[in-house]
Amino acid sequence: MQDKFYVDLARLEEYTASLKKQLDRMQEAEAYLQKRTRALSGMLEDQVTVRLEEELGYMRQSVDRLGGEIARQVSDTKKMAELYRMYLQRGDVL
Repeated sequence: MQDKFYVDLARLEEYTASLKKQLDRMQEAEAYLQKRTRALSGMLEDQVTVRLEEELGYMRQSVDRLGGEIARQVSDTKKMAELYRMYLQRGDVL
């Protein structure tokens, strides 16, 4: 006895068309997600850049303040050294 194999071509074509539609939707979703990922990546990059620029600004302010404090201390030290030199020249005892 020979087994018969029956293929319903109409159903197979219908199933193939359904798979094709699903594949098209998945490709559209992938394209949309890639577009959104690029957009979000750009936004994140912008936010990180802004945050880094803010931090850099704070660091510059801190460096400027420290530089000013160091300059004041150097100036004060020079004044103290000059006063000490004057006392030594005059022979005053501290």
